[in-house]
Amino acid sequence: MCGIFIVKTENNTNKYLKKFKSSLNDIYLRGPDKKQFIKKKNYLIGFTRLSINDLEEANQPHESEDKRFTLLFNGEILNYKSLLNYLSSKQISLKKYTETEVILKLYILHKEKFLNYLKGFFSIVIIDHKIDKIFACVDQFSIKPLYYYHSKDLIIFSSNPSPILNNKFIKK
Repeated sequence: MCGIFIVKTENNTNKYLKKFKSSLNDIYLRGPDKKQFIKKKNYLIGFTRLSINDLEEANQPHESEDKRFTLLFNGEILNYKSLLNYLSSKQISLKKYTETEVILKLYILHKEKFLNYLKGFFSIVIIDHKIDKIFACVDQFSIKPLYYYHSKDLIIFSSNPSPILNNKFIKK
């Protein structure tokens, strides 16, 4: 279990920073091994990690080498080792050989169709900062949930609904 929490606002992200940090604390039990967040343009992107696979190398948020993409991933990709071979056959270079890196490389290669290659249970959020696009998905059975809220000037993604409600991002 890991925790995903993202706030995108068209306004000042500093307005939400205190609530955001409280929200990360609310989902800390989902991932007690590490808590990390980044502030990037109009995004606050946070992750709490429970280390199961890739114990040292797969910290998140995970960014592409050129910093265009940011990925958050909760779950397990059961076929990721065979996907390493697939990417290698496409001459795609990898640095850390982790599930997160494999997912992001597949997304860059195939866009949304990368889901056809994944076998497992997951929730994934990928932000393309160049075109300001968010791609979010869960496995077909929604084993790893992903909640969201969307209004005119605010978008929130979370692994639990409680941080969105408890920290008064929206009215109940």
